[in-house]
Order: sequence, then C-alpha cells, then structure tokens
Amino acid sequence: MYSYFKGILTERGGNGVVVECGGVGYDIQMGQQLAAKMGDIGQEVTCYIHFHLSQDNQQLFGFPDKESRELFRLLITVNGIGPKAALAVLEVYTPAEFAIHVMHNDAKALQQVRGLGKKSAERIILELRDKFAKSEWGQEAQAFTGAGAEAGTEITGENVDVRNDILEGLAYLGYSPAEAKRLLELSFDPEKTLEENLKAALASGRKT
Repeated sequence: MYSYFKGILTERGGNGVVVECGGVGYDIQMGQQLAAKMGDIGQEVTCYIHFHLSQDNQQLFGFPDKESRELFRLLITVNGIGPKAALAVLEVYTPAEFAIHVMHNDAKALQQVRGLGKKSAERIILELRDKFAKSEWGQEAQAFTGAGAEAGTEITGENVDVRNDILEGLAYLGYSPAEAKRLLELSFDPEKTLEENLKAALASGRKT
C-alpha cells in the first residue's frame, strides 16, 4: 500500500516517529535505534514503510533503509514472530549481522534479542536459513563462513571461534570477506583477546 514517506521529521519518541507529508502527520512505529538513524527533527527524511493490517488494528512500521524493512518482512513470515519481535531484532542487529548468525545456526546469539527465547530463535533459523542462503545477505554470510573456515585451517578449539568472531566484527564494520580475511591473516595472534585481535586487524587495515 505504501512504499515510503518523504517529509519532515517532526517528532521522535519511544515508540517511533512522526513524519509530516503534505500537511498530514503520520505516526510511524519503530524502535529507538532505528528512529535515531532517521535524522534530525525538522529535517526532510525518507522513511520506508510497511503497512500492517491485523484483525483489530492498522499500523505503519517505518525503517531508515530498505534492507531493514526487508528483514522485518522476512521475520514476520516466521510462525510466532510478530511485528514487535521483528523490530526488537533490528534494535540489536543489522540485517547483515543477523544473516550471519542465522547462517551459522547461532541460536544463542539470536537470544540476545529481547523477547526471543530458545524455541523462537531455533524456529527463525529453521524457517529463514534457506531464504537467507538465496539472498545477498546470505551470500555474504556464506563468504564469511568460508573465509573463517579457511583462516582456521590447522587451528583447533577456541581459535576457530575467535577467528570467526573477528571476521563477523569486520563484516559489521563494512569490510568485504576477502579484505577481512586478509587483515585477519596479517594480524591474528592466538595469545591476544578477541578485542585485541580486532583492534590489530583494524590497525593493519589503516596501514595498507
């Protein structure tokens, strides 16, 4: 029904924002983290919209970018996952991060989202893994999984997990799989902590 609203951001609160378009103020639901990305009050913004119609309610859910809306729409196709839970996911993870956790079958990471228990996390992985595999996010996640596995050759135990965590951290910061793997190989020290290794990888990136 709606694709996006382009207008003036007039309000921002705990439940979302108000965007004024053509003299009409639209009450748009979104989480605080997403709302913070919308821009400054009084600024012209573009808000991507999902119109949600239930038996007794009509709501507009908004997103600062199309990727966030796409993940929201995928999430609400999962049995038992409603709009509030889907928004809660976007308060914790970017779409790319979330895809990586799903592709890694990491139910524990998904449970970091408020309101997602073990069964819900496992259901999301079961129902979305194949969909993610065919998406751009899933291809990125597979590339990082492969890069992490290759980087972990001849490394056993905890180091493999640490390497994969570093690759995920670099993915979140915008590095491509190939570049993240290169920085990891340049800087990884098994005696250092995850945080120290991530900082070292970033330092290697600045030097090259």
